[in-house]
Amino acid sequence: MLRNYSAPLVAVLLASCASLPRNRGNDEFNALLDDRQSVALAGTAAEREAAFADARERLGRPLRLDDAVAIALARSPEVQRQLGELGLAYADLVEASRLSNPTLSISALDPDREGERARVSLAIVQSFTDLIMLRSRSALARGELASAQQSAVRGIQSLIADVTEDYFALVGAQQVAQMRGLVALAARNAAALAERFYAAGNLPALDINLLQAEAVDAEIELDEATADAVAARHALAIRIGLDAGDTFEVADSLPVPVPTEDGLDRSIELAYASRVDLTAARRHAEVLARALGVTRRFRWLGEFEVGYEVERESDGSKLRGPSVSLQLPIFHQNQATVARAQARVDLAEAEAMALERGIGHEVRAAHAALDAARRRAERHRTDLVPLREKVVACTQERVNFMLVSQFDLIEAKRAEFDAYQGYLESLRDYWLARSNLSAAIGRALPSDADIVDDAGVAATVLPDAPAGMERGGHDMGAMNGPATDDAHAGHDMGAMETSAASDPHAGHDMGAMETGQGVATCKPRSAPTPKDADEMETDDPEEHEGHQP
Repeated sequence: MLRNYSAPLVAVLLASCASLPRNRGNDEFNALLDDRQSVALAGTAAEREAAFADARERLGRPLRLDDAVAIALARSPEVQRQLGELGLAYADLVEASRLSNPTLSISALDPDREGERARVSLAIVQSFTDLIMLRSRSALARGELASAQQSAVRGIQSLIADVTEDYFALVGAQQVAQMRGLVALAARNAAALAERFYAAGNLPALDINLLQAEAVDAEIELDEATADAVAARHALAIRIGLDAGDTFEVADSLPVPVPTEDGLDRSIELAYASRVDLTAARRHAEVLARALGVTRRFRWLGEFEVGYEVERESDGSKLRGPSVSLQLPIFHQNQATVARAQARVDLAEAEAMALERGIGHEVRAAHAALDAARRRAERHRTDLVPLREKVVACTQERVNFMLVSQFDLIEAKRAEFDAYQGYLESLRDYWLARSNLSAAIGRALPSDADIVDDAGVAATVLPDAPAGMERGGHDMGAMNGPATDDAHAGHDMGAMETSAASDPHAGHDMGAMETGQGVATCKPRSAPTPKDADEMETDDPEEHEGHQP
């Protein structure tokens, strides 16, 4: 009797199991990633060793952003976690695509009368419910695998976004720490100069105390900036999967902003098309909806088992034949199972709808933050920094005419350095904002193709020598001579002329920072000609108070 059913059973089984994903679904997973985010799903020890060797080679040179991403994809535990989740989903698919194993039962009963043989029965039973629902269960598991693949891709994209953010944070923190070092050096020089003026009787005790306090504040800020840079370095090392003893370097400076940002409408359109977590949420809702249909269709079907039994009686005769076990839907008809499946569909659809609406707001907020960060960086670059440079140049002229003291020049120079630091921080915030927008969209921004990044080093406003304060116009070496009553004694006033050599931007591509005048001068931005020395001398007599003519 069972012989008549064996062929259809085998056909159903083979049809259900013949199309399992090749390579455990890893090919489909990699197809969802773009070229920059491809993950080496190494199946052999040689492939894994090749990935680690590539990471070691990248660590031997200053890391660019793409290097940091590649190392993270090869070594980060987060990648292994995502692949582990993907492996669980594949295991669920394999399990759902197979029939449950048949049950074999054997019993031997001894008779209570002498001379009779033991009664032996042998039965093999297979759940027929599994066979009926095999196709549906396999299709649902396949949908769950696809959803897991998309969720894993989103996890990889989140890792890349985090690496990008940590990378820019580290480069920016290092630049800020360098700038704080220059500011601290300037404050120390100002305090040292004040001590000589105080010793010569040309500076009251209040002024020297103020300058010394400013020097201590600058040292404290330098310590804080250095600690922030160290913390940023360890954060990036952890993110990309480095060991505690691994050393690495990053680029010296951040790239300049791209010429043109991507439009808001285009960004929102890309987000809805690229966010794999939205696709996964929608697919999950669809899978649960199909599962609900299957549950409703077979709600009357309980446990249905088909078997074959052979029994040997005590007198030696044998009985054999099929057996059927059917659960009768008398007390319930799986109403709770149907209700539970419906609730899961409702929850999944609500989550997908909330995610879809949230993506629109997320992209809009990230785009607005990027616009604001770009404006701040541009205002620093085109307005604040050039103006501070002009203030230094103008103060230099007034020092040359002995209208103001060297301390006024030092203060102007410190304010200029603060403007540089503000630009560096705004540039760092700009790239962090771009990283956040890229994460909100779920892919690299189209304008990334316009990034100018020459080996990871681009134009910045950071002075290229730590003695920038001295190069601002003071010959500090000449200050080692004997103090005199002359406030300007011991200073090389000729060296205080503003020149290309004393420009803190020397050696950097400042084309983006220039306002058309080359080296900063005292000329106002809107005035055709500067005032001459006599006009400056009579224009504000209070400026000369406390200074020797």
